[in-house]
Amino acid sequence: MGSIIKILFVDDEKDIIYPLASETEELGYESLMAESVSEGIDHLKTHNESIALVIADFHMGVSDGLDFRRQMIELGYKNIPFIIYSGFVNQDMLRKAIDLKVSRLRDKPFDHQRIKSVILEDAKDRIELIEEKLTLKKIFLDEATDLLEDLETEIIALEGAASAETINNIFRLVHTIKGGSGVLDWPDFTKAVHAYEDLLTKVKDNKVEADNQVITILLKGYDFVLKIINGLKEDEKVNIDVPHWVNVFSASGATEKDTAATPAEAAGTTTKQSSKGEDDVIKVPTKILDEFMELSGEITVIRNTVNKLVSNLQKEFSGNSDLYQLGEFLEEMHKINSSMQNKITELRKVSLKSIFRTYPRTVRDLNLSLGKQIDLKVDGEELRVDTKLAQVLKNSLIHVVRNSADHGIEDADKRASNNKPAKGTINLRSIEQGDDIIVEVEDDGGGINPDAILNRAKEKNLFPLEVLNSMSEKQIFKIILEAGFSTAAQVTDISGRGVGMDMVKSSVESIGGRIDIDSTLGMGTKFSLKLPIPKSVMIIQSLLVKIGEREFNIPQDNIIRLIKIEGTRRQDMIRKAQGCDLLNLDGNLIQLTNLTETLSPGSQNTPLEDRESIDIVLAKSEKLIFGIIVDEIKDAEEIVVKNIPNQIKNKIYKGATFMGDGSVGLILDVDGIAEFKDILDTETQEQNTSFEKESSTQIDHEEGKEYIIFTLPTRGLFCFHLEDVYRLEELSTKEFTKVSGQLSTIYLNQVTPLHFIHDDLGMTADKTLLEREKQNTIIIDHKDRYYGLIIDEIKEIRLIKDAIDTDIADRKEIEGSIIFEDTVITVIDIYTLLGLEKQQALDHHAPESKAPDKVEEVSKESEDSNMVAGFGLF
Repeated sequence: MGSIIKILFVDDEKDIIYPLASETEELGYESLMAESVSEGIDHLKTHNESIALVIADFHMGVSDGLDFRRQMIELGYKNIPFIIYSGFVNQDMLRKAIDLKVSRLRDKPFDHQRIKSVILEDAKDRIELIEEKLTLKKIFLDEATDLLEDLETEIIALEGAASAETINNIFRLVHTIKGGSGVLDWPDFTKAVHAYEDLLTKVKDNKVEADNQVITILLKGYDFVLKIINGLKEDEKVNIDVPHWVNVFSASGATEKDTAATPAEAAGTTTKQSSKGEDDVIKVPTKILDEFMELSGEITVIRNTVNKLVSNLQKEFSGNSDLYQLGEFLEEMHKINSSMQNKITELRKVSLKSIFRTYPRTVRDLNLSLGKQIDLKVDGEELRVDTKLAQVLKNSLIHVVRNSADHGIEDADKRASNNKPAKGTINLRSIEQGDDIIVEVEDDGGGINPDAILNRAKEKNLFPLEVLNSMSEKQIFKIILEAGFSTAAQVTDISGRGVGMDMVKSSVESIGGRIDIDSTLGMGTKFSLKLPIPKSVMIIQSLLVKIGEREFNIPQDNIIRLIKIEGTRRQDMIRKAQGCDLLNLDGNLIQLTNLTETLSPGSQNTPLEDRESIDIVLAKSEKLIFGIIVDEIKDAEEIVVKNIPNQIKNKIYKGATFMGDGSVGLILDVDGIAEFKDILDTETQEQNTSFEKESSTQIDHEEGKEYIIFTLPTRGLFCFHLEDVYRLEELSTKEFTKVSGQLSTIYLNQVTPLHFIHDDLGMTADKTLLEREKQNTIIIDHKDRYYGLIIDEIKEIRLIKDAIDTDIADRKEIEGSIIFEDTVITVIDIYTLLGLEKQQALDHHAPESKAPDKVEEVSKESEDSNMVAGFGLF
């Protein structure tokens, strides 16, 4: 693309132009030279978008510089700065120059050594505008080129089988090109592509059959768009016969039999590519990077297996130096392999800025088209995402933005009547959250009227009436993502003819993502696109559980607590309501799900009331908490997540992994389970069971508080209130460092200070904890800041009914003591210990849900209690 900013010189004397042009090119600009007014006008017609300044002589034979400026204005180029140089200037010239918006008059001969200062003084704003437009134009051309690569393949595929998926893909590609073409300020091209899209709409709606004649026309349209895009890359803008192309794409009878692109025409669309920079950058197919990552993952699996073998040998042959050295080499190999995986992952990433930076211009254009006042605020554009996600966002996000502008934001008068600012706001945000990229488009418009959605859905018979009547509000909102749904009074070019949103849905779901819609009538609407980060290999901490006769892994990041309910507590803690088993945890009702029949069909599924004890994994999905009933809790381990083939792909499974014996195991997807089992959010669960709470007698809960009991490298037992604790972790001492003199580590992407509790209490240690490779650490979360408290060993979690005895507290950090089973336990005040302000216990695990803040009493057997602590979980 011709991206060099140009300066046009017009003078019938070449000797005067050459020094100016030469000096200009040394400054990095391209010079255009014309020896007559007519030649200068021709340059303007061809290069007006990139011309930053025109410098012309006053006397040019039969014409003069003022006449040239007059013609420029008549042709619509008055915004291009214009300078005239002349041997003399009189009042009449000066008056005419002011009327014609001439920037300045300069004495002749023009001092070519001052050309730099002249350009900076007169063309600065114009240069900035051109640079912005050229950037947007380049982004569009790059995107259109990528889309066209897919378009030709999809059209050819129609000849084999005209599937609905292929037609939808073609429509999406052309629709996206048409939508982005607005940055060109070229109505003829947009109109022609619009006609192309109209034909595809007819094919999509089964009004026109995708036969050979139509496929030929689609290929003709492809060649036309490709020729325009390639021409624009070379800064060439050809004339478009809009009526001709509207007629071509109408596909009316035999008139289109000769519309196929000839080999000569197809050859004419090819444009030579610039060789600049090809030595510095090479293109690598993402498939090769995926295969490379797969091989790296295999190394990790083998390394883990060998490491277990070496660990067993080290136990058997304690003190063997060769085995010790082998373990060191394995650890070093693991670090190198992890670094290699990270670099491969980075190779696949692109910045969202390349996508987001087109939207400010898009919104400005929408303001003019819609007669609205809309401000776009972008946050998170520096986030780098996988190319696969970037492609989905590139094809989808523009439709969401246009929808918010067209249907979401009200006009200024309506906003004023609702006591809103005249200017509406669209917030575009992106964050990386766990294993997902979250992109939100939120407007402060009129919101979505669920009744209007329902009525339109009933008119169009999109769902059975009984299904519509039973939908929740959020389910109703999602109807706008269905194919063929639109509440628009008329079809427009802005929001995708009522089909853009179903294209967004199909694109997002094609990579395993989903869209959530939150809206408040009169306040606004938020679209949240949740896209899973593609990973060819991923190493996570997991919990191995047994369900039925099979074993599964659950990611530890999705686990809040492990709960074991003995037979004597079953009646108090397990209740039934509306056909669901509910866990009654401190007055909060949490839905339980039994996956035995789903995951291990044929296995014995013992009813809860017949079990001696019940093991529950308290899990969190994105917005709710629920319990998974398991038959056995096995162990915590580090696993490599592998993609699973389409034949067994299911929303319940996150992926697969190699087990310790070499077999393949499945990893459960907590979010998928919640959706598959149709588990209600916590608030709805409590609403549905509130009638039972009101009608039943108050449950006789045991009074008391729960404590986490542990040891320090000194004598005695110590404890905290469990509600003050965020998580239990085993942190590697190799990652400990000093930050401003404070021992710290990186925890959840945050610099976290570490405290040896016995040191802070002024107690003498009997042993040195830093000699360990792993440190048992209690994590505290205070106002979104993490603090690590290093201890010796977790003993158990207990519900203790005795009150704290404060009489023997000998320092402010000690709250007092309690006696439990004839043992004195010192109670530590965490907040005083860390010098923090006391706060109420917060639910750190599931925002937007009402989560239990305590764990239920586990079995009194030491083995079960240590099991809870041993996993580094609650």
